[in-house]
Amino acid sequence: MKNRILCLLTICMCVCMSMFGQSDNTKVIKPLEATSSDYLSLLTASGYEAFPFDISSLSNGQYNITFKIKEYKYRQEIRDNVLGRYPTYQNMDLLSEYPEEDQENTKPEEMADPDRGIYHMAQKVMVGFTPIVNDSIRPILMEVENMGSSSARLQMLPQYKNNDSVNGKKLYLYLPKPFKTQELKTGQFIPLVLYGSFWYDKDFGFHRFCGENEIDPDMSSKILKYIPHYYIIGIEVNLITTL
Repeated sequence: MKNRILCLLTICMCVCMSMFGQSDNTKVIKPLEATSSDYLSLLTASGYEAFPFDISSLSNGQYNITFKIKEYKYRQEIRDNVLGRYPTYQNMDLLSEYPEEDQENTKPEEMADPDRGIYHMAQKVMVGFTPIVNDSIRPILMEVENMGSSSARLQMLPQYKNNDSVNGKKLYLYLPKPFKTQELKTGQFIPLVLYGSFWYDKDFGFHRFCGENEIDPDMSSKILKYIPHYYIIGIEVNLITTL
């Protein structure tokens, strides 16, 4: 009996020593739960890109926010309104704008700012890009948070391999770049995102899109000297009433 107990104790000690030895020397890899950043990388690689902009400074009143898209070739504006319409959304809606029955049934906790009678209120606007369609069409989404959104399709112009329009293969190479932080001035066009084409670099023999990561609102960025074709997506803000 005593020998059996000693044998069991010896086995237990060996197992424990083996386990402690593994924890010190063995490297492991284990699965994890996917996070939002993992999906963000996947979406970006698939052609989805989002550019949000903070408009919380407009919370002092109710404003109309109108999306506009301008088109340029070699720095010259060729179209003032690519959309052909003016999609407009307010930055907030007031409880007083709803029928009396809805006003009576609305609880304060359901409102964005019950003290000022604000039912919904946008804190940001967003310009988003979805994957390219048929090689030459880039769909975009323009959204005012909680208030509404509108879509558009941007026509990309072809470039050519080795810059040879006769024998070269057609290339559609465009990228978006956001504009730098700027003042929200009412009644003026405020550029948010540039969507521009690559250009052919003769010295190196390939197409490129090198330059500033953010565009200056006054259009002084050096990269604009080289981009042959681009769109500028922006907004115009107009005051309805102060609160």
